Amino acid sequence: LFSNNNYRTVLRHCAWMTRYGTDGLFLGTFATYLPGGFYNPTPPRNNRMMNYVRDPAASTGRSWAMAYDVSGTNSNLLNIIKNDWKYLVDNGYTSSPGYLHQNGVPVIEIWGFYPRVAGSPDKSQLADLAVANELIDFFHQPGPYQAYFIGSGPWWFSEPATISANPDWYTMIQRLDAFMPWNPGHMGNPGGVIKAATNTWQRDINTYPNKWIPTIFPGFSDLNRGGNVRPRRRGAFLWG
Repeated sequence: LFSNNNYRTVLRHCAWMTRYGTDGLFLGTFATYLPGGFYNPTPPRNNRMMNYVRDPAASTGRSWAMAYDVSGTNSNLLNIIKNDWKYLVDNGYTSSPGYLHQNGVPVIEIWGFYPRVAGSPDKSQLADLAVANELIDFFHQPGPYQAYFIGSGPWWFSEPATISANPDWYTMIQRLDAFMPWNPGHMGNPGGVIKAATNTWQRDINTYPNKWIPTIFPGFSDLNRGGNVRPRRRGAFLWG
């Protein structure tokens, strides 16, 4: 079966990106699998996939950057992320050929910036404003570990009701260098045709000028589970 956990597969994907004009990629990892996380309480760190991306990206002229998903991470989140970023910097990963930089510093993306909602469990420790602001302070501190910090969270982050109900959370969001709303699964049914919902994008741009990065949701096949409610339709799901 298909797997990205193969050097030749990643090299082929990077070659395809070169052929079709895709500049680069984010390498996603769940923080719970990093040293200090629930599934990996002690070192070493598994670097295999990172090496599989670093070397093919360099050889094909593609950019890459780390993306952490902190959902389900325990109260040790700050130490997990800080220590892993220091490891990447100290071991030359963020200075390797192809690692994405913006404004002269390496890029990092973290998914999990959700506001607290009464009666609902927090999606991550980043619902705690003190934790979120400390993480932003860490990546904005001038020095060897400074980074261009992209945060990711709900597609509805720019709704006026969200902003008015969570003013302190939105103040924290504005401290990020950029914001990437999580759009997968966000879809509508205009005219009886299921398609990706992009109707909030213009409001996002207006709310977060020069800092908003879209997440593309091209559809998803559920055929292996007995259904296909989000068919790609050869691109029409997103663009049709």
